[in-house]
Amino acid sequence: MKSTGRGKKSRGLDTSQPIPKYLQARQGLLDFIARKQLASGARLPTEQELCAELGVSQITVRRALSDLQSSGVVHRVHGRGTFVRATSFAERPPRLGRIAFLLVSGTTAHYERLIEVVRADATQRRHDVDLIMAWKAPDQAVVKTLRGAAGVLVTGHMTDAWVDFLNAMGIPFVVLGAYDLTSKSWRIAHDWTAATDLVVRRLHEMGARRIGLINGAKHFPPALEIHDSYKRTLGALGLDYREDWLCWAAREEYAVKIKPFVDEHIQDWDGVVIQHGCFPTALARLYGHKHRPLVGVLSQEPQLAVSAPRVLEVSFESHVGTRAVEVLFRCMADASAAPQLVRLPPAFNGESEPTQ
Repeated sequence: MKSTGRGKKSRGLDTSQPIPKYLQARQGLLDFIARKQLASGARLPTEQELCAELGVSQITVRRALSDLQSSGVVHRVHGRGTFVRATSFAERPPRLGRIAFLLVSGTTAHYERLIEVVRADATQRRHDVDLIMAWKAPDQAVVKTLRGAAGVLVTGHMTDAWVDFLNAMGIPFVVLGAYDLTSKSWRIAHDWTAATDLVVRRLHEMGARRIGLINGAKHFPPALEIHDSYKRTLGALGLDYREDWLCWAAREEYAVKIKPFVDEHIQDWDGVVIQHGCFPTALARLYGHKHRPLVGVLSQEPQLAVSAPRVLEVSFESHVGTRAVEVLFRCMADASAAPQLVRLPPAFNGESEPTQ
């Protein structure tokens, strides 16, 4: 993992940067295995010993080990310990190259799952992934960290300046997100417009006529897309759009905004659309009331492990990270392909209809 900023390091972990400790611990474990030249079948130290080695908690070590197990680097045997697999390091197939995951002016808190998926899919293609944090405008530090990368996946606060910079670098790249960009680039994005239209229409088919919206932060592009589609579909169905039935909430505002909003308006609705980040807080509050409107959840990937009464969920047929890796490797193989926006289509989860 690399960062263009400066920070203090302790036991190899950079505590000043917004990179999750488990991702730093993951890299620390890889460095430890390489430094000790552990062969396949070698047992790693205990979790307590690894905590002391890396200077992190046992929870962090366990999550890092779990991630390495998913990537095929180690395997864990209950009651015996954690062992290096034959597919790691000297005995694994040689890496064919590396790709960069460039996060612009953001923290990894919103992207942990995406980073995990990208890393796993790239590993299957025998490529390593470098996580690079960048701030505001491109600079020479970013040029240095991107040098040698076979391709770049980039997300965060994207601008045309960043797209122009990456085009000038001459490295194949794919932007994750439906940003309003004029410069040419490959982009992968969830089709939140289609997903919102789908869920509003299904709620209407099920009898809902007064439909509210609990949405993400107002500056968040997917939340804006969800709102515009919600408003447009209500109009097409002849239903009322009311500003007071709309809640915008950033992650740190979920508890202070969503709970009182639900309490104030739940009697007004017979249906409500909920953006996936808001869903746990909103559903817990909704289920605290006797009156429960129909609920439509807009998710990046399925969140409902089991069907819930009066709740339906729309997500996407493939993960955006998986599709981004596919498109990036296609670009790396054929740089002449014309850039385009690839939209992931939505679909209802499961075959059965929610009960009314």
